[in-house]
Amino acid sequence: MEKELLLLGLLRLQKMYGYQINEIIDRDLRFVTDLKRPTAYYILARMAKAGLVREEKARAGHRPERRVYQVTAAGEAEFQRLLRENVRHYQRSHAPGDIGLVLLSALPPDEAKDLLLQRQREVQAEIDLLQDSLGLHRPETGRYCLEVMLARLRAEADYLGRLAQQLDRSPAAADASGDVGPAAPSSSPTAPRAAR
Repeated sequence: MEKELLLLGLLRLQKMYGYQINEIIDRDLRFVTDLKRPTAYYILARMAKAGLVREEKARAGHRPERRVYQVTAAGEAEFQRLLRENVRHYQRSHAPGDIGLVLLSALPPDEAKDLLLQRQREVQAEIDLLQDSLGLHRPETGRYCLEVMLARLRAEADYLGRLAQQLDRSPAAADASGDVGPAAPSSSPTAPRAAR
């Protein structure tokens, strides 16, 4: 329902052509959603059929007719309902990169450490990019969302650094280097628990 919420939220600002909605998403909101143009048009048509948006045809100059969308009173009520649901409830997200962390122990510790540090640099580059764009956004144009994304990314970058350090101190890394370090904890944060 977050895609419907996003489209209704944008249409509350003003009447818009479908291409305008997609331009705003591509330009300003790509960090929040991966909503594709065909999906956006499909959802707009479905919401028009349900009476949540009004669809009109309009022509600008000599251009072909285009559809213009506007929120209806029913659409405003649905927007308010969806917004409250979205803000109120935690929604679990899945990051495909986390699967590698589950299976990290299958790599030699030195290689795992290098890969984790490379990933940490990529996360830091994303942090820098979002930090640079933070000043361009007001609360109503995504600033709160950027701030929470930055907090998550900073936590991930910090964790990746700590995990890389932990691998430096693991018994397998010590065996490979000939060093004897402190004993590793009995359960790794990245290793799945053994079946009982």
